[in-house]
Amino acid sequence: ALQAGGLVSPALDVERASAALLAGIQGGVSIMMSTGDSTHLRAALDDCIERLRASAGDRDRT
Repeated sequence: ALQAGGLVSPALDVERASAALLAGIQGGVSIMMSTGDSTHLRAALDDCIERLRASAGDRDRT
């Protein structure tokens, strides 16, 4: 949907990006549940969102 709406680069591998986001969420939640600290979950989400936003800037260069 983001590619169709022109919000991310058409060159973005959406399968890989979604797999990375899901793995980050799962891992972050697992660590948060065992430690009570959401730092890892927030870091994973922040990184994935940052990469998607960077891809949006790349769409003009493809």
